[in-house]
Amino acid sequence: VIDDLPPDALAAAVRYTMAAVCVASAPVGVVAGAEIFKAKCGASRLVTLGSRILIVASAATLAVALPSFALVVSVVGAGAVSFLSFVLPPLIHHKLASSLREPALENRLAPEAGLDAPTDDLVERRDKPPDQPPPPPASALVADLAAAALGILVVLLATTLTARSVCEKLRALHA
Repeated sequence: VIDDLPPDALAAAVRYTMAAVCVASAPVGVVAGAEIFKAKCGASRLVTLGSRILIVASAATLAVALPSFALVVSVVGAGAVSFLSFVLPPLIHHKLASSLREPALENRLAPEAGLDAPTDDLVERRDKPPDQPPPPPASALVADLAAAALGILVVLLATTLTARSVCEKLRALHA
């Protein structure tokens, strides 16, 4: 979109503002990525610094090497935003809802009631405090996984269509 703006002062101001936003927000992703790497690998401070430098150097190399870095950002953005919007929420809900059901599923017997296989209602009443919401039914957990699978399809579709558009624009630049 920024490439299609007319060459006037307002368009230049928009471009400079966008550049400032990119420069200011880039460290957020770099630092987060390096911290995740450090937490998973137990890396030292030197390895963490090296991974940050590698991420920044890779991004700078891509920005210089490609004729339109905005096209790369659009592909990455399509995948990332689609994933964050359509896949992550049902997975997080599934994780949270599953944690509510675990105590009820772990206790299969209710010795005080003298039952060998108690009903879900009895197990739920015994295991959870009264102020907590009841755990969702198993069908809701299946629906979460189905929504996540649909979200993955949306991510693939959005990223593929954006990549196809980017390829067409790159061919037009080289023609």
